[in-house]
Amino acid sequence: MRIDAVKEACTGCGGCITVCPTNAITMTVDEEGFEVPVINKKKCIECGKCYKFCHAVDRKKQASEIQKAYYGRNKNANILQMSSSGGIYYSIAQNLAQKKYWIYGAIWDNDEKCAKHASNEEYDIKEQMGSKYVQSKTWAAYNKIKEQLYKGEKILFSGTPCQVAGLKRCVGNNENLITIDFICHGVPSPKILQDRIKELESKHKSNMLNLKFRSKIGKWSQHKLYTEYANKDIDIIPSSEDTFFKLFLNNYILRKSCYECQYSNIQHEADITIADFWKLLNYNSNENDEKGMSLILVNTKKGQELLKTVEKELNLKQLEWNEASYVYKTHNNYSKQNRKKFFDQYKKNGYRKAIKKVKIKKSIYSIIKSGINHVEYKIISKKLTKKNKSKNGDKNGKARKEKK
Repeated sequence: MRIDAVKEACTGCGGCITVCPTNAITMTVDEEGFEVPVINKKKCIECGKCYKFCHAVDRKKQASEIQKAYYGRNKNANILQMSSSGGIYYSIAQNLAQKKYWIYGAIWDNDEKCAKHASNEEYDIKEQMGSKYVQSKTWAAYNKIKEQLYKGEKILFSGTPCQVAGLKRCVGNNENLITIDFICHGVPSPKILQDRIKELESKHKSNMLNLKFRSKIGKWSQHKLYTEYANKDIDIIPSSEDTFFKLFLNNYILRKSCYECQYSNIQHEADITIADFWKLLNYNSNENDEKGMSLILVNTKKGQELLKTVEKELNLKQLEWNEASYVYKTHNNYSKQNRKKFFDQYKKNGYRKAIKKVKIKKSIYSIIKSGINHVEYKIISKKLTKKNKSKNGDKNGKARKEKK
């Protein structure tokens, strides 16, 4: 059996590339915009390693060592503001970086308009902060991590549950590897996101320079897309009004494997799992100041020890497990019919026409998470744009005076 036999269960992690002894496997982008493995039959020796080591095939899960839950956030106000949630990841990553760990996480590459996994040698750890609602490329990072672990170096890797599982199949149980994952809604198509970016760039008649999927301008509990452009425009769009967000939250554009995710309804393989603590709104609403709150699920003894090393930087409170386990929900109820409806139209007519054809409704979840008042964010966008352009004008003016 080879990796191409995995078909729709493939999560696109690229672990098969890492274990192939003859470099016979490469990743290509399919017509929906997802990376999939392709085998060079001339190089393939039919050893079957790609299939044997695939986490989507090996569904045996190791039982979690412990079940401990906390909620909390970073004491540093700047770090908290930069994060999507409670800023827990930054403290852990920074602490390990000081101990000579390589830190791997998803960053947004504005030149390629994609998310990819990279180390703290290539990008600052702060670039790894924040949600990226699109599938990240991991296979190149897997190769580097495998080589570094072989040399005895230490690694922190953060990613989706399936990306963590894929990496662990490639490198085995290694004491020098620490992993962090998160509660995942599913990964949308990079191609669909790129189409949306082109639309926004056309609207603003300028190249997009910055994109944030979870800006904290406004309320933490309100999802919104924040974008900046070369002409100094700033645009903030609530998720209930943004076409990409609506497709994502309504599960029209997720990878096929996400609809039968084998990690969504069980405790994860990573040492620590992080999520937004949305239950705070009901659990203790007095603690919700809309600045963000994280849920931390500890799965291993290594994870517990890791959390202890950064306790002083965080405000943490322990939760009963039954107050936290609500995050494990099956994805089997996601509508495959809606997905098919959209992609059939997308392949025929492209992004904009496909959206009009399928008439995606605003979900209650989307409206609540984005905030109902779209006008409010239009006003904020205009104010920030004006401030940004004024600031830039002042800089140019000073530069001209200095030049004279």
